[in-house]
Amino acid sequence: MAPLFGGKDGDEAPGRGALVAAELERVGGLPLAQLATEVMARAFGPGGPGGPGQPGTLEAGSPTAAVVRLDELAISRLLISADAFRHAAPEQLAWLRHMAGEAVQALEHAALIRISWQGGGQHCVATRRGRSAAEQGTVGQILSGVPASNAAGGGWARPPG
Repeated sequence: MAPLFGGKDGDEAPGRGALVAAELERVGGLPLAQLATEVMARAFGPGGPGGPGQPGTLEAGSPTAAVVRLDELAISRLLISADAFRHAAPEQLAWLRHMAGEAVQALEHAALIRISWQGGGQHCVATRRGRSAAEQGTVGQILSGVPASNAAGGGWARPPG
């Protein structure tokens, strides 16, 4: 069977599999509170798709502007490099989305983000508390106050592949 999009069998550059594995291992090795802190910074901090002033945020200039959907899939893309995301296998991407989902849940339980279900789809939005914590660098401290069953993270999560 020919590869999709005109590629040829064996076109994968050496080391791409190792790159994907290394980035997934890094994500899987993070305690939940640290992973959630990273998600908060990358997704909702300055320059992030849900950062201050972006469409759909509290600070957006126009409440009717098109909203960038920030769901678990979009958040999972922020956890590894674009190259690693592009070359990850479907089961690796599903695992990464699961990790992003756990981080989203921890952030929501700490009232740093809220989940909005608009148009049948999930959309994560930073709360005022979350925006303030991101600006002050206190997300990790707040997450340490989350019940131990959520904050501890249960140790290592091994990625597939």
